[in-house]
Amino acid sequence: MILWFRNDLRTHDNPALHYFINHRCSETPGKALFFISEKQWLEHHWSAIKIDFIKRHAYALVDELACFNIELELVVVPDFSAQQAYLKQYCLAHNIKCVVANSELELNEQQRDQSCISQGIPLTLFEADVIVSKGKVLNQSGEMFKVFTPFKKAWLKQVKQFGFDYLGKSAGGDALAVEHKADTCNSPSSAWPLAQVYEASALPRFFQDKLSAYAQQRDIPSIKGTSGISPYLAGGDQPKIRVVFFIKSPS
Repeated sequence: MILWFRNDLRTHDNPALHYFINHRCSETPGKALFFISEKQWLEHHWSAIKIDFIKRHAYALVDELACFNIELELVVVPDFSAQQAYLKQYCLAHNIKCVVANSELELNEQQRDQSCISQGIPLTLFEADVIVSKGKVLNQSGEMFKVFTPFKKAWLKQVKQFGFDYLGKSAGGDALAVEHKADTCNSPSSAWPLAQVYEASALPRFFQDKLSAYAQQRDIPSIKGTSGISPYLAGGDQPKIRVVFFIKSPS
């Protein structure tokens, strides 16, 4: 079994990682892959800052996963096609019977996964990065909403009525992500700390000092009334469901 990280470079609320830890052979080190595919990222119009931000979290995750006895290999390939070719050859060479990963919603990513499956790559996918499972919030006709406000009301009703599942941090690893200042001083994304640093400092301050006035202050340019969490949510470094969990249980 091998674990494939994608837009989910984290140990909190990571269904694929949770499954991998609980089903792999514990006697030997686990193996995980993350593809650095800058050609593909540029085709998706990723900025240099975002690419650097993702790579910083990938390097930090190598050390964090070592505490789980998981070796994360960062593989440099140009695009999704090369990812498939690498995976297929790796599975054949190492007799891999299961490739565990979290699913992604974007079209090219969906096409890549379907191509992997059609080529015989034994891909097992988990739903991640959603608070309410896809298809659970529908209108009275049983179809997807086309207008945001009624969708929001239905979504809130669903969460209040049924709650949500939060996996928390996978058991077995206690390491904090660490970066040396020399590694980040000239980094394009150096203004944004690693997700663990942000979570330990900026996020609690937002909940304590700014959350109650967020609706009134978020659009005032002279006041820093927002959380600054967007890069971490977009990069998959901070799970959305964890933020909701914090809001409901601030202690």
